[in-house]
Amino acid sequence: MLKDMKFRNKLAIGFSIPMGIGTLIVVLMFFIAHRVECLAEQTRDKHMVDDHRVTDMKLHVVQVQQFLTDISATRGLDELTDGFEKAKEHHDAFISKLNIYRETFTNKKDTARQTTLDNIKTAFEAYYLTGKKMAQAYVQNGPRAGNKIMLEFDTTADRLTTLLDPFAVEQNNEVWNSLNPIISQLKFAKIALVLLGFGAGLVSLFFIWLFVRTICPPLAMMTEAAKKLAKGDVDQQVTFVAKDEIGQLADSFRETINYLKEIALTAEKMSKNDLTATLQPKSERDSLGISLKKMLGNLNDVLGNVTQAVANVAAGTTQISDATEQLSQGAVEQAASLEEISSSMTEISSQTKLNAEHATQANTIAKKSRDSAEVGREQMSAACTTMGEINESS
Repeated sequence: MLKDMKFRNKLAIGFSIPMGIGTLIVVLMFFIAHRVECLAEQTRDKHMVDDHRVTDMKLHVVQVQQFLTDISATRGLDELTDGFEKAKEHHDAFISKLNIYRETFTNKKDTARQTTLDNIKTAFEAYYLTGKKMAQAYVQNGPRAGNKIMLEFDTTADRLTTLLDPFAVEQNNEVWNSLNPIISQLKFAKIALVLLGFGAGLVSLFFIWLFVRTICPPLAMMTEAAKKLAKGDVDQQVTFVAKDEIGQLADSFRETINYLKEIALTAEKMSKNDLTATLQPKSERDSLGISLKKMLGNLNDVLGNVTQAVANVAAGTTQISDATEQLSQGAVEQAASLEEISSSMTEISSQTKLNAEHATQANTIAKKSRDSAEVGREQMSAACTTMGEINESS
């Protein structure tokens, strides 16, 4: 099926397959980038939801204040004395999360943030101890004693908030700042992949068009010329010129056409009895040129032999003409002699006729003489017999 397709279709398929593969790769990369972007966003959101260490630390601060103020307000009445224990739990949870950050910054050798954590811890410990002291004052000595310490507690709370809030904002921003560039780059990569795929498609289509425009027209031209050459029409022209393989093919095609024209011209001259044409074979393997050259040589040899034979025949004809002329003159003389002979023969015929008459007469006379002689012989025989008898008698 593929071998029966036109060259331009094969070329289009040849470019379309890698272009399709490249497009598929771009699409896959796009979806991968999109998937990574989604995972990054999910990770960011999950990190913002799940990793609440700073937020939890702030909550622990609030809970410490809540439980200590609650016990301060109730003064431990009605068996509401677990506030100190709850406050201690949140205190320990705060210090635990703070130590996690400390370990991270220690591994990163971030001394500035380690110092910040030390300041926060100091402020928190002061906040916790002051709040605990205030609550104990409320429980043991009443509101007046507790109110005296409340201002100090508020001061430590403000100091802790001043240190903790910027740290919390910084940590939240760090999460965003660490993931947002990745997400931004992934979004940019998606856009770049789309543009790259679109651009690659356009460039591929352009090169397909360029190659088809560059290769197919000259091939079509040579194909059409080849079809006409196959039908014996050697009056063809291939005008395509280039330095690539197609150009070399066109040059070879032009040489072939010129060679066929030369052979056709030689054959035309031969058909008009013009054997003066010359043909030089292109190579030792040029069987057509070699055969046609041999044919020309053989025909020239035959023509030379025929010319010599004609010359010989012409010379013989001249001799025959001379002999014929002599024969003609002799025939005239013979005709005259025959005329004389005819007259003589007429005379001879008359004389012969006369002689025949004389011979007839002589024959008649001779017959008569023979009869007379026979009669005389018989008479002599009778005389002899008589004489014999006479002799016997005597």
